[in-house]
This record gives sequence, C-alpha cells and structure tokens, in this order.
Amino acid sequence: MDRRTPAPRSPAPRDGNRAGESMPRAFLRSPRTELVEAPRDIRRGVLKIATILLLIIVGAYSTHAFLFGTPGIKKSRSATTSAAASISPENLKSQEQVAIGRSEVRTSLDQGDALRTACDNLDAELKRWSTDVEPLLSNDTGRLIASDTGAMLAFDGQTKQPRPTQRDIDALRSRLATLLTPVQAAWDAEQWSYRPSADLTAAMQQLKTDIDAALERAQSPRVRIAMIVTSAKLRGKSADMTLAAALEEHRAQQDAAWAASEATARQKVETEYAPKRSAQAEQSERAKQQAALDLDQEKADLDRAKLTTKTEKAKADADRKRLVRKAQSTETQSLLSFFMTPGYFQPNGSTTIDKHPYSFALLKADGSLDPTIDGQTRLFGHMYDGRDRDRPLVQNNNLALSNQPALVRERVNQIQKALIELGPTLVELKMLAP
Repeated sequence: MDRRTPAPRSPAPRDGNRAGESMPRAFLRSPRTELVEAPRDIRRGVLKIATILLLIIVGAYSTHAFLFGTPGIKKSRSATTSAAASISPENLKSQEQVAIGRSEVRTSLDQGDALRTACDNLDAELKRWSTDVEPLLSNDTGRLIASDTGAMLAFDGQTKQPRPTQRDIDALRSRLATLLTPVQAAWDAEQWSYRPSADLTAAMQQLKTDIDAALERAQSPRVRIAMIVTSAKLRGKSADMTLAAALEEHRAQQDAAWAASEATARQKVETEYAPKRSAQAEQSERAKQQAALDLDQEKADLDRAKLTTKTEKAKADADRKRLVRKAQSTETQSLLSFFMTPGYFQPNGSTTIDKHPYSFALLKADGSLDPTIDGQTRLFGHMYDGRDRDRPLVQNNNLALSNQPALVRERVNQIQKALIELGPTLVELKMLAP
C-alpha cells in the first residue's frame, strides 16, 4: 500500500464495547451526547416557528396590498394618472407634428450626406484615372496593351468616352449645397414646422440621378480599361514601343489610308463624271446668262414703272394745280356763287346753326349731280328755293326746267358739270362744305 495513503482504522469502541459489535444507536449515546443534541433540536423548532410566522406576515401583507395597494404604488399610480391627465390631444398632436418635421428634415440631411459621399466617390474616380489609366500611356503595362491592335483600339475608344471633369463635380456640389441651405437652417434653428417641399424632394432626386450618371460615366471606362489590362497581362506579350507611341503611329496610318482612299474616290469621280460635269457646267452657264438677262429685264421694267409712276404723279400734280386754278377763277366763283355762298339751308332741307357753303356730299346724295334731266331739275330746284334767303336765288318764272329758255338750261348744265369736275377740289379749298 502507498505510504502516502493511511490505512483505514476501525472506530474506537465506546462504553467498553469491543470493536465490531453491533448495537442500536440509542444505546451508543452517552449522557454527554444527549446534552449536546438537545439545544440543537430546540434551535430547529424555533427556526420552524420563525419560518411559519414570516410566511403568515408575508401573506397578510400581500393580501393587504392586493386589497388596498401599497403607499408607494398608490403614489406612483397617482403621479401617472396626473401626468396622463396633463397630456391633452392637442399637446399630443403638437408633439406629433414636431416629430414628423424633425424626421423629414433629418431625412433630407441624410440624403444630402449620401450625395456628398457620392461626390467624394466621383473625386476618387478622377484620382484613380490619373493613377491607374494615364500612366499606361508610358509604362510597361501599357506596352502589353500596345502589342495587340484590338486591345489598343479598345483602350483608345474608352479614353475617348465622355467623362465628368472636376468642374462638373464642383457644379454638382454647388447644387447640393444650394438645395440643403434651407434644410440645414431649419435643423440648426430647430424649426420643426418646416417641411421640405415636393419640389425640393424632386430636385434632390434629380441631383441624385445626375450624380449616379456622372459616377457611371467615370467608372465605366476605367473598369473596362482594367479588364483590357488583365487580358493583356494574361497574354504576356510586350510591344517595342509605348502605348502612346503605338496609338500615334496607328492614327498616322489611318490618316494616310483615309487620304489615299479619298484620292482614289476623287479620281473615280473625275473619271466617271467629267463629261456630265461639263454638260452641267454649260447648262449652269446658260442659266446664269438667262438669269442676268432676266435681271436686266426686271430692272428695265422697274425703271419704266418708276418713270410711269413719276409721270403719273407729275400729271396728277399738274391736274390738281389746274383744278385749283379753275376753282379759284372768277368765272367759276360767279358760276357757282349760289352753292359757294354760306347759308343756313342745306340740300336735304336741314338747317345749320352757323352759315356754311352747300354740302357737296348732300348734293350728290339727293341726285342733283346725276348727269340727267332729273338731276339737273333737282339742282335747278335748289337754286330758286324760296326758303333759302341767304344765297342769290335764280329768278324763276314758275316754269319747269324743261320749259325754261335754252340759255337757262345751258347755264344749269354748266353749273352741274363744274360741280362734278371741281367738287372735291372745292371741298379741299373749303369753298364747298364736305
């Protein structure tokens, strides 16, 4: 047996009993043992009684709290009831509006933050173009692309794609700052009654669309060029010249080929269309000559028209001067003295407040100037109307014009012709009323 493990020992015999004897436990207790265990039983009994009393007290307190409530709970319930009573529907509605306004303003500002991040991404794309793409024109990786004509042309095509510039990005940032100015002001001033309008929301959405499109235009060429670089690295073949030199050489070859093609096409046109061009040139020359003749004819016609107009105008001026002289002549004034003398009486039987010459228009209106017997009869009737006492009346023998002597009839005929010829001029000279 291990020395570190002591061997079990039998319990020492008590009260003179030998080891190994079996006796009931009660007979094994000594008077001293009973004295020690008696207080222990008392403590157990007291503990049971205390436990029962505690349960009774707890039960009674719980019953009282259930029936009447505890003071602390009553006070809490009273405070809660008072607080609930102090919150009216109007206050709740006001708080709701504040919450909505704050949320909408915060949402717009968050959208602005997202757009600022997108603009930062645009700046990063411009930098990546400078660091990833532009060096390819002169570095060894670019030589890998230059070794394959298809890859080189694909690279050239991507570099020619329209991409946003720094000026474009600055313009987008300026638009964003302008749109967020009222929103930021409302947030700083805690003006929760402010609501971003539908127009502002639409403008923000349009700005997002523009920024996304610009980002796509910036990323797409660079990503495609990165794919071209990957393919070139897999081929592993390098050109003897840089990518920039290879592109320049290719463009020169293309220009030379285009020039040769254009020269060939021009020569073909010259060969095939020279006769037709000659005929067209001849026809064009004839057309030009005919146009020149037509132009000369039009100019001659215009000169004749101007001359005719000038002649007619001169004739009209001469006729007017003649009519004025005739109207102002003593013979005419004597012949038409009755009609030119101011009076109150007019051809239609009306009278005027002031004295006026006879009205030329009224004479025409009542038919007195009709070159007929009836017209002359009406005209003669005005000249001896007894109601007109202001004008020199014609002496009448109470006979109709047709029964008047030939000298009288001829006089009336001359008066009518003079009125017809000189009427407008006499009106212009205010010798007759309009």
